[in-house]
Amino acid sequence: MLALAGLVGAAMGVLALGFILPIRWILAALGDSSVPIWVIGLPLAGALVVVIVRWLLPTSFLGHGVSMVILAVNRSQGSIPLLAGVRQWIGATATIASGGSAGPEGPIVTIGAAFGSAVARLIRAPAQRRLTVLGCASAAGLAAVFNAPLTGMFFVLEVILREWSLRTIAPIVVAAVISSATAQALLGSDAPLFGVDPTLFAGKYFSIGNTPVFVLVGVLAGIAAALFGRFMELSRTLFEMVPLKRAVTPLLGASLLVLLALGQRVLSGSSAMPQFYGDGYQLTDSLLHAASYEGMGTGSMLWLLMGVLALKWLATSATVASGGSGGLFAPCLLMGAVLGGSVGVGLRSCGFTTLDPVQTAAVGMGAFVAASAHAPLAGALLIYEVTNVDSVLLPSVLAAVLAVVAARWVWRESVYTGELAHLGLSFGGAADLTTLRRVSVADIGWTKAPVVRTTDMAQSLVDWASSAETADILVSDGSGRFAGLVTAQALRSALLYPESLRIMQVAEIATTSVQALRPQEMLDVAMDKFSTSGVDTLAVIDGDGQILGALTRTRLLLAYRRLLET
Repeated sequence: MLALAGLVGAAMGVLALGFILPIRWILAALGDSSVPIWVIGLPLAGALVVVIVRWLLPTSFLGHGVSMVILAVNRSQGSIPLLAGVRQWIGATATIASGGSAGPEGPIVTIGAAFGSAVARLIRAPAQRRLTVLGCASAAGLAAVFNAPLTGMFFVLEVILREWSLRTIAPIVVAAVISSATAQALLGSDAPLFGVDPTLFAGKYFSIGNTPVFVLVGVLAGIAAALFGRFMELSRTLFEMVPLKRAVTPLLGASLLVLLALGQRVLSGSSAMPQFYGDGYQLTDSLLHAASYEGMGTGSMLWLLMGVLALKWLATSATVASGGSGGLFAPCLLMGAVLGGSVGVGLRSCGFTTLDPVQTAAVGMGAFVAASAHAPLAGALLIYEVTNVDSVLLPSVLAAVLAVVAARWVWRESVYTGELAHLGLSFGGAADLTTLRRVSVADIGWTKAPVVRTTDMAQSLVDWASSAETADILVSDGSGRFAGLVTAQALRSALLYPESLRIMQVAEIATTSVQALRPQEMLDVAMDKFSTSGVDTLAVIDGDGQILGALTRTRLLLAYRRLLET
């Protein structure tokens, strides 16, 4: 498995460069263009390519990007057609290179997942290994694009697979590291994605005096990220209300993007290509340099930053919510940098901190990404890896964790699960029975159930069955201790011979080998006992064996669903 992970990682390193380099070359070529036709025509042309590609390469998968991968992992054992990866490759290239406000990270995760799924099918891997191979390829793609193997690894573990076993972690680590090394070797460089002056982060960057600033950045980023996710869902709803086929709504989103660009040109008087076009890396990089915050008053700077935040917010919603192909990592990085930089500018002008806005901008980037994806480790490590500055790690971890907590308080979904929830699908917050191991039978309670004694006549069961809240009837011995269960099936069988019920005792049709539950037992134990007993009701007893009530299979499953939704 480790050898396979290494091969998958190397292959994804090459594929990732084949995907990302053309986008970067096109954006660089068009970055300084002031020709109006490019501003208007490019987004529309890119959206048209997306529409044509989706018509020529149809797929039955719901959602797009990372949400599609999460859906495949949870609903189809990681089976993703290779065609979905090809469609995402072409569509994302057309969207981002033409100015669509999106990033390449989500698409490369999808491309990697489709490639990994194809490899797993080729070697006829069982279901569990198929998911691991898919995770290896997804992490490898993200690692190569960002030159961030730790981020790729943790993103897949936190967001896509949600599994932390050694058999899963080890191959994913190998794939991510090999992929990043392959990309570095082919590029001939190991430079980070964003260039940051390390002297700004030296000294007492993270101290007890600066902690409240990073707490504020984390909380604000979390709230903003949750609101952004809600706004994305509102935008999807509005686009679906338009009397057009969903396949052609990317053209409508591109039209709105062009209107934003034209409005900015009129208000600002600038003829340059709008900076909210494309992935926004150039603008994000500028916010990580101190010179960007100089030469302007505090009020003017804050208005400028808030304007950039609003434009990127609206542009990303128009591009992605309308059906354009692209990821949300890059827009979230820019919005986080703007938000963090604004906090730094405001607090420094009021004399509350001596931190440079660059420092708070870097932390804001990680916090916003973490909150939007509900992935604190991936968000924090991303900033460390894309800046290559050690001292940014601790404040980023603090802010990222607080951002996720704040985001879940505002809205329980991430930007990925939110899209799936919009489609009527819910995956909760856990991947297996881990949630059940934290909740006891006493936490969810039990229902009252009819109790008959072993010596009662079986005829009495008929009266109980007509008024009971449970399908099964509990049986006690002469001292009130649990002695067995009369299942609904056993009672139906006995009713075939109604005259026999007058001469039979309950003990003759009761099942005595069924297990019981205690209030302090965890719900995973209850699930196991339901599975082994094959009944729909289990008795809940105290330490002396006295019957307290009954727990039904339905009540347990409803409680499990509620736990996943919190």
